[in-house]
This record gives sequence, structure tokens and C-alpha cells, in this order.
Amino acid sequence: MAYYFVSDVHAGLVLDGIPTRAAERFTAWLDAVSADARAVFLLGDIFDFWFEYPQAVPSGYEPVLERFKQLTAKGIQLHFFPGNHDMWTLDYLSRECGVIIHPRALSLKLCGRQVYMEHGDLRSIGSFGERVMQGIFRSRAAQKIGRTLVPYSRMMAFGTNWSRSNRAKHTRIYPFRKEEKGIVRFARRYLKKNEVDLFVFGHLHTPMAYRISDRTALYILGDWILERPAVYGRLDRSGFSLCHW
Repeated sequence: MAYYFVSDVHAGLVLDGIPTRAAERFTAWLDAVSADARAVFLLGDIFDFWFEYPQAVPSGYEPVLERFKQLTAKGIQLHFFPGNHDMWTLDYLSRECGVIIHPRALSLKLCGRQVYMEHGDLRSIGSFGERVMQGIFRSRAAQKIGRTLVPYSRMMAFGTNWSRSNRAKHTRIYPFRKEEKGIVRFARRYLKKNEVDLFVFGHLHTPMAYRISDRTALYILGDWILERPAVYGRLDRSGFSLCHW
């Protein structure tokens, strides 16, 4: 049995007017890993835009949601960590698909290793203003106001347009600047008070394995946007590895 880690699928993304194959590739991957998966950790931005209302969820994700139901029905745990593109979740994924939602980071022991995981966007923010804006967007109060004042159709139109314009500007692979990265600095601070063997993050879209200490390694998962091999994580008794799909 193994544990799997994936992030930044961005299912539903449209680039230059053409839908990407991210959702199709992702559902095929879920079918493949279900053969030996004990749990799959979905580390954010699985959906390119998700703003859930009490009576409605975004359309177009039915194949992905159906796979979620199939895997949880087989007894495979799915753990969902909201990213900056799909942070606006309520209880649909847990209620209808059996997914376990983690609003915050999680640290737990898997295969004898202490693993810390989250999407990583909050660890990559630079300025104070950016941190304030992220705090507002992630707050339940702001989400409630949005659902109360903005009709569902307008919110979906806004989200789709925002996502396309944002991704059109950010399709390249970003260089990993090691000690300059906020994620690395956070990991070092966290290690001063906590024991961790593996840090696993998404968000940066740049697959990377980086040694923090003799004991601790930091891994960044890849994305599924363009027609290049997607990179995910696999953990079993032999250790953690970044794999291609």
C-alpha cells in the first residue's frame, strides 16, 4: 500500500480558448493509483476555480467528482487541502464525495515518517499587503458576504474570467531559488519546534526535492496544466519519491 500526493491539477482551465486535458489526465491517474492507494492527499488547486454555494457548486467537474466518489466507496481516503484557486469550499465534497477536508496544514506519521503537508500559497506570500488580501479571501466572513451579495451566475463568470487571465500570465516554470523561497524559510522555522521528516507542498508548479537537513527533505509537486509529464508524490515503506505521469 502507498500514499499519493498531488496538487495544481487546475481541472477546468481553458487556455487560449481551448480546454486543457488536465481533468482527463487526472481522472486516469486516479484510476491507476487506486490499485494500491491507501490514501490520496489533494494538496490544493485541484480545481481551477471553485466557489461553492449552499445550493450550487461549479459545473464541468462531474468526471472528477465521480472519481472521488468511486475511490472513497472503495475505502481509499481522499484528503482535500484548499488552495488559492479552490479555497471557497463548504461541505459538498465531504457530504457527496466522502472527501476529508483540511482547512489548514496537516502533520501526521505515514510509513514511519512524520509528514507535514499543505498547499503552500500562504508560505510563499511576500508583502504584508498580500498576506492581508489572502487572509480576507480565505475568511469565512468574506465568503459569506460574497455568497449573499453576488448571484451564483455572476460569481462563476467572474471566477472563470479571473482564472483565464491569471493563468495566461503565469504558464511558465518558475525557478526554485532555494533559501530565498518563503516555503524553505518557513520549513526551517517550523523545524525549530517540531520534528518533521518530509515537507510536501504544491503551489509553485516547479517539481523539486530539496534537502533541509540530514533528516528532513522538502518536496514540491508539479502541475498538470500543459502537455508535459505531471509530477506527483508517492510514499511507501521504501521512502518518498517524485513520479511522472
